[in-house]
Amino acid sequence: MEPLLARLAGCGSRRRMVAWLSLLVLCTATALVGTNVAAASTHSGARVSTTWTTVNGVSMVTCAGTCPKESASTGGGLGQPVILGTVDRGLRWSAQPEPSGTYELNDVTCTSTTQCEAVGYKYSGSPEPFPPVNEDILRTTTGGRAWSSTTPSDTLGKFLGLSCPGVTLCVAVGYSGLANSLPPDVAGIAATTVDGTITGEVTVPGLTHGGLTSVSCSSADVCDAVGTIYVGGNDGFNGVDYTTSDGGASWTARSLPADPAGAGTFIGVMSGVSCSSATVCVAVGQWHSGSGHGSPGFGGVVVSTTDGGVKWTVDTVPSHLADLRSLHCAPSIGCVAVGEVAIIGPHSESTGKGTVIKTSAETGGTWH
Repeated sequence: MEPLLARLAGCGSRRRMVAWLSLLVLCTATALVGTNVAAASTHSGARVSTTWTTVNGVSMVTCAGTCPKESASTGGGLGQPVILGTVDRGLRWSAQPEPSGTYELNDVTCTSTTQCEAVGYKYSGSPEPFPPVNEDILRTTTGGRAWSSTTPSDTLGKFLGLSCPGVTLCVAVGYSGLANSLPPDVAGIAATTVDGTITGEVTVPGLTHGGLTSVSCSSADVCDAVGTIYVGGNDGFNGVDYTTSDGGASWTARSLPADPAGAGTFIGVMSGVSCSSATVCVAVGQWHSGSGHGSPGFGGVVVSTTDGGVKWTVDTVPSHLADLRSLHCAPSIGCVAVGEVAIIGPHSESTGKGTVIKTSAETGGTWH
C-alpha cells in the first residue's frame, strides 16, 4: 500500500521514516518543501556549489530565476507546517509566519522577489488515523514574510506538485478524494491558478485510483506531469505521465518505457519531473519487479524525452539507488536529482539515507 498512498499522502507523512536530502537548484532563487528541516544546501549564483549540508526531511526544491530573497516551506511534523526564509542564499534560515489551518505543504515556487505560492492540504476532521483533507494553496506577496490561504476549505483532496510559468499563473496537481484504502478512492486532478486563486480544476482522464505528484511547465500552455496509479493487487502501482498543450484545460496520457531495469520490471512510481523546454523533460521515480515495492527488485529510475513525452527513454543511473524523488534541470547546466540509497542483495531494501546524482545535460543521459 505504501507507494501510492504514501506518495499521495505527501512527503510529510510520518509513516515514511526517510531522511531526504534537499535538491540543489541550479540558479539563485530556491524554495524547499518537506518536513523537519535541519539545514540547507548551499550554492553560488548559477553554479553548483561543491559544499553540501545534509537536510533531514526536505523533498523538493524549485527555482525562480535570480531573486535576491528566497523562500522555503516545510512541514515541521504532523499538523504543524513551517515556512522558512533566507536572504543569504541558504546560509541562514528564519521562520516565517503561516496562516492557521494548513497542515502540510508539499511544493513551493517563487516567481519574483516578492511572490511565491505553496501547495498542500489542511485537515477537515480529526487528524487520526485517516482524516479527510482539503486542498490548500498559500500565497505571499511580501517575499515570504506573510502568507494567506487562497483556496476553498471544502474541496476534498491534496495538492502535491506546483509549477508557475508566469508571475501570477501557476498549475497545481494532486488528487481528489481519500487515499486511505485499496483501491484508493481518489482521482488525479490539475488546477490552474491566477494570483493564488483557482480559476479552473479538471479531473485527469484515466487516472481513477491515482494522482499526480509533480508538474513542470515550460510555458503558459505546455506542461508535463507525473504520478502513480493503482492497478490491482497488494502492491499493484504503475507510474504515469501526462502532458497538456492548452494550459491544463485537457491532459493526454503518455506511455512510459517498459522493462526499465531488465525483463519483468516496470516503472511503479513517478515522483518528479523537470522540463527545460517544451520538448525536453526528465522524470524520476522507482522501478519495481515482482509484486512491486518491497519485492526482491526495486530501484531508482530516470527517464527522459526530447519530443514532449511522445517517446521516453531510460537513462543510465548508479546501481545503488533505492528511489529517486525530485530533480531540477537547467539549460547548459544539466540536472541534479535526489533520492535514497539501497542495500543491494537478494532482497533489496532501503537504507533511509539520502543521495544526490547529477548529469551535465538537461536532456538526461548518463548520471553519476
